[in-house]
Amino acid sequence: METPLDKNIIQYIVDIDGERFFPDEFSKEQKKIIKWKIDDDVNPCTYSSWRAGPLELIFRHFSWKLNSENAIVIFTDVKIKNKSSKKVKFYFLINCGKNAHVPLGKEPQKNSKNEMIFQLALKNKKSISLEFASNVDGSLKPKTLRGLGNFNENLTLLKKYYNQELNKQATQVNLPNKKLVNLYKNLQITLWYSIVREKNGDIELRGSGGNPHTFYQYDRTFSHDVPDMVNQFIKDGDFDRARSIIESSYFQKLGLTLEQNYLDAIPKYIISYATYLQFSGDEKYYNKRLLDKLKTVSRMISKHRTRKTKKPAPFLCKSGIMKKSNTLDNGSDYLLVDNFAALHGLASYKYICKYFEINKEVEWADRQINDLNNCLNKAIDAAMNRRKTDYYMCAFEDKTKFWKRGYDGNWLGTSLMMSTFPWNASLKELNCTGTWEKYFNKSIRTCKKLAKESNYNIPAYSWGAWWGHEFGTVYNAGMTIQTLYSEKFRSKIINSIEFLINNQSAPNQWGESFDEAADSKSWTIPATDLETWGLSFFKHAILEMCIAVKTDGNIILGRGIPDKWIYNGSIIQWNSVPINNSEKLDFKISIGDGQFHFKSSQRKNNAPIILNIPYMRNKLAYALTLKGENLRINKKKGTIILPRSINQATIYFSSN
Repeated sequence: METPLDKNIIQYIVDIDGERFFPDEFSKEQKKIIKWKIDDDVNPCTYSSWRAGPLELIFRHFSWKLNSENAIVIFTDVKIKNKSSKKVKFYFLINCGKNAHVPLGKEPQKNSKNEMIFQLALKNKKSISLEFASNVDGSLKPKTLRGLGNFNENLTLLKKYYNQELNKQATQVNLPNKKLVNLYKNLQITLWYSIVREKNGDIELRGSGGNPHTFYQYDRTFSHDVPDMVNQFIKDGDFDRARSIIESSYFQKLGLTLEQNYLDAIPKYIISYATYLQFSGDEKYYNKRLLDKLKTVSRMISKHRTRKTKKPAPFLCKSGIMKKSNTLDNGSDYLLVDNFAALHGLASYKYICKYFEINKEVEWADRQINDLNNCLNKAIDAAMNRRKTDYYMCAFEDKTKFWKRGYDGNWLGTSLMMSTFPWNASLKELNCTGTWEKYFNKSIRTCKKLAKESNYNIPAYSWGAWWGHEFGTVYNAGMTIQTLYSEKFRSKIINSIEFLINNQSAPNQWGESFDEAADSKSWTIPATDLETWGLSFFKHAILEMCIAVKTDGNIILGRGIPDKWIYNGSIIQWNSVPINNSEKLDFKISIGDGQFHFKSSQRKNNAPIILNIPYMRNKLAYALTLKGENLRINKKKGTIILPRSINQATIYFSSN
């Protein structure tokens, strides 16, 4: 049987009296044709169904990575229901032989290398189930696959495994947007699926989130993606996986060699080590050899800066900012992201050295931070003066093709996302300011204005995208995380999150860039692979809008919580969120009428909590402990300080 759509995919077809039924999986209206979701709302099993005349076909698939065999097995359950009042005779056809798609029960009446045919009949309202197993790389024999057990047995075991793993990590118990609770779990499972063990023992964290057939693939590592994904593993408490990735040979090259001329990958090497130290408190891991290497990498940041000189040269060539590079198709140019990432990396190095009392290196890092920050501010000043603007964008020259084209999501959003600056750098106590901070809000506002004025269809709450597919990107939430730094924009992060929820390219998946869906009942159309870096940033956004932790021990709760979440009966609750030094925090915020109750687990270390919910600005009245003692509040900022010994409080506010 020739597959109607493509020879390289397994396809199922129903033949009733010579009429063939199959869904067009590449149709823009496939969501209308194929009902597609996550089975039981949480991975690892997908569910899809479609009609074939009087028959309804339901497909469930999940994959299991067998570590003992280093092989991936896909289990499939096909349930066919007769929805009519009459008996239906039909053929069920599959375009491959049973050695490739191995039946786990009923055998086909006909089998060849390229085809299986099941001759079936169903009485009215009756159904039949067929099960199969396939080995992705073909290393397992059919006999081995049959010996693995049936579909439901394996699914039960796999769900048990994932539930055990998820319970070890930061977990949303309750949020006003209920979709975020299971979404957070599904994103994590997809990230776990992207982990590959190489023959040399490396644990690779790949860029593909499950490649749709025929799309450009990201099933490999990217030097500036992996550290960000590792950092999110750490912030979720997945220390073992994070460490196994960090220790792999490809990760160890990041700080010393350039891949794809991504300068931002060098400081990110240090950022991951700083993040691990902060949350794990694993001091013994940082031996002299590692600290010496971190010192070497810190000098690589300095090495890749332009040199100040009195010799005649264009301003940028001697400005002291980072050299030209390429990042996400920006380049070759002097890029904002490299300078922001370098500042974050230097702040991370300073934190590590301060932790271990390496005072000379703390002083060196301080000098580098101040000097680079001054050079960056001068470069931004020069660019704005030349362009006659009161905002800055992704690059300092005007050669970058995206700047010239002037319509895409790379104006500023990816520079913030990829550098995790300034918000996440501020959590490491980076205090440098200047032009970049003064015009930060105006630059964000300008991106929104440019998107609105664009000739391309960039909708509200989307940063846009690129490659002629400007509707949206999987990075949309990631681009917004750093606006937590801004008093003006910090409560808007939910809009970027909900834009993605409402414009999925597949269940809990998005293309790196994607086009608008045919209508509200259809999927958006990805232009490239479904991408894990963006999924990781999605998790980052959901987590840190609710809770973020500074290196000095302060725990910031609610900084990105939107005003629409403040209503009587609203609950914001998380369990097992890592805070510093391998501690974990449970907390619950229960909103009432003119008041909210806060409760958390006990904290061992010096970990004061700062409740910092945007809605509370200029609305706070007072706050009391469980014993009726007054807590310190700042009415203008809307903040409440809870010392380490206080785990419960009631906060009173005006709802006007």
